[in-house]
Amino acid sequence: SEYLYKTGDQVRYRPDGAIEYLGRIDQQVKIRGFRIELGEISTALEAHSSIDQAVITVSGNSVEQKRLIAYLTFSLDKRPSTLELREHLLALIPDYMVPAKFVWLRDLPLTPNGKIDKRALPEPDWQLEADQDQQQPNTDVEQTLVDIWTALLPAEIVDVHDNFFELGGDSILAMQIVSRAQQAGISLSPQRLFQYQTIAE
Repeated sequence: SEYLYKTGDQVRYRPDGAIEYLGRIDQQVKIRGFRIELGEISTALEAHSSIDQAVITVSGNSVEQKRLIAYLTFSLDKRPSTLELREHLLALIPDYMVPAKFVWLRDLPLTPNGKIDKRALPEPDWQLEADQDQQQPNTDVEQTLVDIWTALLPAEIVDVHDNFFELGGDSILAMQIVSRAQQAGISLSPQRLFQYQTIAE
């Protein structure tokens, strides 16, 4: 007789009849049509010399709101910037797997069994720290872009000097911003948004 064991592993049969291991079901998520292995992102982040541990979760309920969040602990006094982490990850994984937010913690919360307690991780704060010299839009074009960014990004307040990626932007949102900007008569391309990452620029 044969037995079926539910292990939580995802496998498939190869043409020769052998079983190929694909990964853990509970570590796979689907975001905007892409199937993503969370452990692969953690491994890529932990390859950075400044990062001790990385835990990846998904924030948001609806398809449009789902975003990857990285919770990190660091070993050096100076932690890397968001842009440095993005560049590090883009050399290792596709852009759709790069987290929208990086949250730094002293320690990761643990369950009584010593496992990471994902439910105890803090909710990400999408708002950047307010600058004392926060600059309001100077032109109609800047104001239109602020309105578009505010509508599409998780942050509730957008300053013209805020960085697109640090506000939760990604390649999919970049396409939506470019589309809305063009509808408003503003000539913009994804390449320009990646090169000049603030509205002021």
